[in-house]
Amino acid sequence: MNENTTVRPENSERFDSRRSGFSRWAPLIFFAFVFTGPIFSPNAGPADWFFAVGVVAVALPTFVVSEMRGWDIGGATALMLLALATAPFGSTAIMALPIYAAALLARSASQETLRHRLLVITALTLPGFLLSSIPWPFRGFILISVIMIWVIGSAVFHDVSRDHRALTLRAENRRIAHLATIAERERIARDVHDIAGQALTAIIVRSQLVKKLAPSDLDRAAEEADEVERIAREALSSIRESVAGWHQASLLDELAVARDALAAAGIQLETFGEFEVDLAPSVENVLALGLREAVTNVLRHANAGTAQIRIDSQDGGVSLTVTDDGIGPSAKGTGSGIQGMRERVIAAGGILTFGSGAKGGTELRIDMPFGGGSS
Repeated sequence: MNENTTVRPENSERFDSRRSGFSRWAPLIFFAFVFTGPIFSPNAGPADWFFAVGVVAVALPTFVVSEMRGWDIGGATALMLLALATAPFGSTAIMALPIYAAALLARSASQETLRHRLLVITALTLPGFLLSSIPWPFRGFILISVIMIWVIGSAVFHDVSRDHRALTLRAENRRIAHLATIAERERIARDVHDIAGQALTAIIVRSQLVKKLAPSDLDRAAEEADEVERIAREALSSIRESVAGWHQASLLDELAVARDALAAAGIQLETFGEFEVDLAPSVENVLALGLREAVTNVLRHANAGTAQIRIDSQDGGVSLTVTDDGIGPSAKGTGSGIQGMRERVIAAGGILTFGSGAKGGTELRIDMPFGGGSS
């Protein structure tokens, strides 16, 4: 998804979302209901089987094409007409096709509209009791179809709604990342402008002074030249630091570095959770830097034999936890590294906790919202 991707709002009439292969095509099993008549009817002959196959040959492509093209209302209407038209001829399509009509209509409705549409499909299915020539008690199986209309319709609706929410969240993360990129570029531009402007002005002034002093006072001129060099070096260092702030830390890269560093120190590492979770860059940057600081503490102070790194994502946020089985946190409190990390996390809208672990050792935990906060 690129930055120009448009996401439909929550109240959009149509959910433009693709479901997974299994959830999308699993309902095809209900086409077996079309063959209920020939299977259970004692008088069924080859013509009944050919008729059932013909119904499936028409209904199956109708459903598949409607599902793929988004012809929800048109496809559902065609399936209902086919079910009602074939019912008087002994077809049990009335037991299957309304289920597919419900699956199609559930993809493009709000929850309230979905209830209305399922009621309409149910009302059209029940006359199948009267129109159908299926012998009793097999005609009662139509009630199963009525139940499945609501079950499949609700399942498809919640499936598509979930995918739509995930799509919206990903788009929001991309939007936040784009805004963060713009804000960071503006910050760097301001910093470089201020640093370079001030330094170059000072260099110009002192260079002019060196030119004036050179003929008469070489020692003073040399001192001023040294000062020019110092100002230039400080400006270069400040610009590099400012630009370094643009570097985006990667959670996976930091995990790889942590694994190598801990292994070199003889500390066994265990990881839990999904580290490829889709995060806004600002959030991933904070978590990656937090992981770096936590591992640094383990290497420097913990005297541990094992360490654990866990990442958990839940509705609205993600958490990173680093624990070890070492000597635990110092009684003197947290150092400047942890304090600086806490300030960075708070500025991004998160929470950092640092202390003794549940089983001893040290535990650092960072909880962040998916989108990050404003600094």
